[in-house]
Amino acid sequence: MTPKAAQRVARLQRALRALDAGLPASRVACLARYSDQAHLIREVKAMTGLTPATLTRRRAASWRPTDRSQTEITSVFLA
Repeated sequence: MTPKAAQRVARLQRALRALDAGLPASRVACLARYSDQAHLIREVKAMTGLTPATLTRRRAASWRPTDRSQTEITSVFLA
């Protein structure tokens, strides 16, 4: 992977985390250092084949707790 490609992937990951957190695309574009919201949308679509809104919906629909298997809890949080 070229350095430029690695940079694009890192920026996309940063944007996806912000989108998953529920931030609006305009704010995500700024946080992930895209020039504007349109640039964010073009890059996400070029790299994933989906718009940010579609990708966010699909990721939310397929989310599963990471601390559980089908039959048992695999981690514990103690307060």
